[in-house]
Amino acid sequence: MILCSANIHRLIPSPAAIPSTMVRERKLKKETQFGRIPFDLYALEKWDYDAPIDSDGDQWKTLVKSYLSLPRIQRRPYHEKANLFKTQKNDGSQPNLVREKINRVLRPFQTNNERNLSELCSSSNPVWVRLCYDKALESRYIEMVPSFDAHINTDMMRILDDKELYDLDDDPERLRLKLLERMPGYCDKDRSDYQANQGRSQRQNLQDLESLGDRMSSYFCFVDREAIEQDLYKIMWLDSYENCLLITKITPDELEDMTVMFGEGFSMEEAVESYGLHDSDNEGGESAADSDSEGGDEGKEEHEGSGPAEPKRKCMSAVDAAVEASRKRGRINKTSPEYKAGYKAGCDAGAASMIAAAQDIAYDTGYADGKNGRPHRKYGPNFM
Repeated sequence: MILCSANIHRLIPSPAAIPSTMVRERKLKKETQFGRIPFDLYALEKWDYDAPIDSDGDQWKTLVKSYLSLPRIQRRPYHEKANLFKTQKNDGSQPNLVREKINRVLRPFQTNNERNLSELCSSSNPVWVRLCYDKALESRYIEMVPSFDAHINTDMMRILDDKELYDLDDDPERLRLKLLERMPGYCDKDRSDYQANQGRSQRQNLQDLESLGDRMSSYFCFVDREAIEQDLYKIMWLDSYENCLLITKITPDELEDMTVMFGEGFSMEEAVESYGLHDSDNEGGESAADSDSEGGDEGKEEHEGSGPAEPKRKCMSAVDAAVEASRKRGRINKTSPEYKAGYKAGCDAGAASMIAAAQDIAYDTGYADGKNGRPHRKYGPNFM
């Protein structure tokens, strides 16, 4: 059955009205206590405690970059130790995990809410960041705040709305670097479903949507001035090194549906093809997809042997180029009416089969009816 969360936001007070200081001072979740995020252990281990304290900010940024540059297999020991601390107390194997060092190395560079979000958010409940703080657009911004950003896991806010931290002149690249700096664990999930073709996509730097999707680790939503004025949200897709793969745009209603579908196995490729085609102009920033691409083999054939060929569409964006390359494979569109109808029919048929099987088992074991045809004394004549 296909779920839809549209219009739920009308039942929830807008979190944009909540002071950012209240959001930032949320308590740490059990999973995000100090020492339970892999980067915590890396930073505590590599920190130069003899360096001047006034250089701590630069040291933090350097360690973030060095950690995220590590292949995932080299990060695994830190994941294993962090997972161990989630189930038991420090047995002394981590002498750096003490209050004095935590207060110097970890606490100053992240809010509690940022730690919670970096560890607990996923593709079905992404982070939302406000990038534009123009008072003239305040009312329009409040209207855009999506319902699913209100709360998850009781009191954890998914909205990062803090002018002091995120007023970055509508610059998505500065926002990416800021999130990388303050939430190094956001794309550092210990995924067991490592795909066999992911390494190939990274080595060869393939640019079609399927290859970018293989590399995708996470994404976050943000609104800058342009997004607010157009009543669209923007999505930055990231790999496990927090490099930007692509920036797309999406409508509020589509974003709600997309996050639900991600919980049912949606891929980045399907998401962009189905919900991310509002990006008709070049964003102008760096991304993993080449914004000058002309869309694949067909353009090459026109170019070879006949001089410079006129591209089919000038100023093709990174999104357009990736979609063009992917469409040639004829991927299944999970948002089409035909797919949804088939999906629902399959679920209904499966449920009917399970009920029939349960009825047969109940009858054979005597739970449906009592002996000699009398109603079962515990479950009654209408059991199953």
